[in-house]
Amino acid sequence: MKVLPTASDCLIRAALIGFATVLIGCLWAGAAWRLWEAHGNTRRDIQETMNGLSGAATQRMLSDFASTETLLRSLRLWIEGRPNIDPIQDPDMAEAVASISRTDGDGSEVLLIDKSGNAHVLSGKRRGVEFYVGDREYVREPQQSRRDEVFFGLPVISRIEPSKRRWAVSLPLHGNQPWMGFLATGLGAGRVEAPLRSVRLEPADSVSLYRLDGILLATTPDSGLTVGEASPVAKRLLATLTSEPARRFVDVPAWSGGRDRTYLALNRLGNYPLALVMTISVRNAFAGWYAEASLLVGVLIVITAVLLGVTCWLLHLMGRLRAAHSGLETEVASRTRALTDEISLHQEAERRLLKFSMAVEASASMVIIANLDGVVEYVNPAFVRLTGYAGADVIGRTPKVWRSPDRPSAIDDALWAAVRAGRAWHGDLLHRCKDGAEMWASVSIAPIRSECGAITHVVAVQDDITVRRRLESELRDAKTEAERANKAKSAFLSAMSHELRTPLNSILGFAQLLQTGATGQLTDKQDLYVAYIRRSGELLLELINEVLDLARIESGRLRLSLEPVDIAMVISECFTLIEPIAGEHGVTLIDRTIGADLPAVHADFTRLKQALINLLSNAVKYNYPQGTVILAVEAVGDPNIRLTVSDTGRGIPLDRQAELFQPFNRLGLENSSIDGTGIGLTVTRQLIEAMNGRIGFSSVEGAGSRFWLDLPIAASPTATTAVPRREQRLARPSASGGRSRSLLYVEDNPSNLKLMERIIEECTDYAFLSAHTAELGLEVIRGHRPDVVIIDVNLPGMSGVELAKALRARPETAQIPLIALSADVMPRAVEQGLAAGFRDYLVKPIDLDAFVKALAALDGRRRAETSGP
Repeated sequence: MKVLPTASDCLIRAALIGFATVLIGCLWAGAAWRLWEAHGNTRRDIQETMNGLSGAATQRMLSDFASTETLLRSLRLWIEGRPNIDPIQDPDMAEAVASISRTDGDGSEVLLIDKSGNAHVLSGKRRGVEFYVGDREYVREPQQSRRDEVFFGLPVISRIEPSKRRWAVSLPLHGNQPWMGFLATGLGAGRVEAPLRSVRLEPADSVSLYRLDGILLATTPDSGLTVGEASPVAKRLLATLTSEPARRFVDVPAWSGGRDRTYLALNRLGNYPLALVMTISVRNAFAGWYAEASLLVGVLIVITAVLLGVTCWLLHLMGRLRAAHSGLETEVASRTRALTDEISLHQEAERRLLKFSMAVEASASMVIIANLDGVVEYVNPAFVRLTGYAGADVIGRTPKVWRSPDRPSAIDDALWAAVRAGRAWHGDLLHRCKDGAEMWASVSIAPIRSECGAITHVVAVQDDITVRRRLESELRDAKTEAERANKAKSAFLSAMSHELRTPLNSILGFAQLLQTGATGQLTDKQDLYVAYIRRSGELLLELINEVLDLARIESGRLRLSLEPVDIAMVISECFTLIEPIAGEHGVTLIDRTIGADLPAVHADFTRLKQALINLLSNAVKYNYPQGTVILAVEAVGDPNIRLTVSDTGRGIPLDRQAELFQPFNRLGLENSSIDGTGIGLTVTRQLIEAMNGRIGFSSVEGAGSRFWLDLPIAASPTATTAVPRREQRLARPSASGGRSRSLLYVEDNPSNLKLMERIIEECTDYAFLSAHTAELGLEVIRGHRPDVVIIDVNLPGMSGVELAKALRARPETAQIPLIALSADVMPRAVEQGLAAGFRDYLVKPIDLDAFVKALAALDGRRRAETSGP
């Protein structure tokens, strides 16, 4: 058994650990101070050594450069003293050059360079030779700067002997004569590089000559630098030599692409724009210090490990001594604890039994305990309170005392069979209280087993659910009433659709006939009036359609065909429909989805198109003239894609944005000149949500709005067939001969009959027949056998559906093509019509284009059947 340390043990262990920690800390602190002091001394020694070596090389190189400058300035003084004599042609020039210049054995020549860049050799073996040097740096750069100072150019490599190179030095001449340009000479490699090679360094170190603009002029061969190249680091450091002392010692992270830190000794060569740079690798310079530090750290690690080992051994020894000392105490404590635990278990059992008894007594649920014969042995106060029976009334008796006569006996048999089999039983039972009132109870009955596992009793826990059962019954009645009301609403909407579409059929039909010019050319005023009539009728039709859509959605009867839909196709068709409206309002449509790789979405093609047209139409209608509407697509993360419609229009006031999706709420624009119903956005929102999408918006009053649709991406996209663009002119079905074919229209409304008669006469070559009842239509069909029969579904007496079924049932009329034309656009009505035998189901108000195309389709089918094999 583990022995816990006492307070004195903890104090001793803490003191031992503290002593070891302090001792180790002192050792490491002393070592760190020694290494820090040695590091500083080493750095000072390196600085003194570098400054001494670089200073000596600087003085030697400065002496050579000063003698070259003296030569050039003396020649310039001699030449400028004879301004009217051309020194090139002057016979005394050679003697003057020979007397002024000195011979150093490096083959350097003195050049006179005129303002055109032509060089004339004034000394040496090539005296009198002319050549062009205007493109050389030592000529080009001084010409641009115009400064009266010696210019040191890059090394010039001999074309004849590439191994030889000279550093060009030039000095400008004063005067207006054409030949007064520059004097130039060269410094041989021996004179420039000898001071650099005189410094003895390690292989990784270097001595270099730089111009103050950062360009390298000369360096030791193993420096890794390229002569003539500019170094931004060198330029930045050397720029400080113009304002600081000529000698600096700096520490840089890396020099000329190296990885190690580098010490630099910088020395400016007098007033020349030159500097000598000595570099020493910090790693090599501190090699001795690193060795000393490694040895010292290794020794400290060994000492620390020994101290820690001794400390751990002492702590372990103390633990063993403590364990041996506490052995007897542990055994006594263990026996005492066992006796205490046994007593505690007995006391805990008594407390739990009392607690359970109090919980059952205080429980709000009824608790009944009975034996296997069903005799009650215990009931709690909740049972007495809820049933009215006292304990004496039921104890010693069976539950039949409170059993309701209306309860089937099969329930009690199943209950007892489950309990005797050792299973729990749950269910609802109907009781009869002492006062005769009935009470529903939720019952849970479970068997009680003895210590050996045998079932001895059963316990039943029951809750009064009478109120809940009553509410459930009322809820069922309310649901039934709601379903009845919903059916009544559907019937009302169907009737309303029919009653409103019937007069609209005549209004829009005659308006379309007038606009086609089939009845004669209209005046401009008449054409305007007809346009007003048609626009008002279409607005009313739009309102009817949106109300019906809203009713279908709210009743849960909207049928969607969810499948992979090509977004690009939907956008193309929507733009085709909206572009004319945008042109009328002077609004520019911009499609930023062109060229984008758009995925297919899981949606209903028609309903998605309806929602997108609603948003684009609103963006156009509520925009300013010369405004813009932009359609774009955004990725919002798998598995959704976002379509956004942005406009530069009026925007929505902040205090009214919460009302945007309320039906019939136009946000204060009810009396404006902008057409609208106020329920388009409501329908759009519910359509998008029915397709598992989301809709949202943001708007700034006076600056425009942005609406977005989030649509789920289809898991396995497939190609979607494009719907052809609707033509805007009527097409007559073609037929051979004159009006040799006949068409029967069965309709009870006189104005609709007159409209259809005008349409048939003006737009087709059919002979027109009519009947105002289904019964009369049957007689006409028997007598004339028309080629096509158009039937209004809602006819007095026999309905249009019944007429279609009757015609299909007779062999002599079964092949006559039937077309339904009805104001009832409810899905169930359409399904019933197509099932009755109609080949097409057209809706009122009539769409002339769709109607004429339907007739043309029938003609095409008839020709295909007659020309078949």
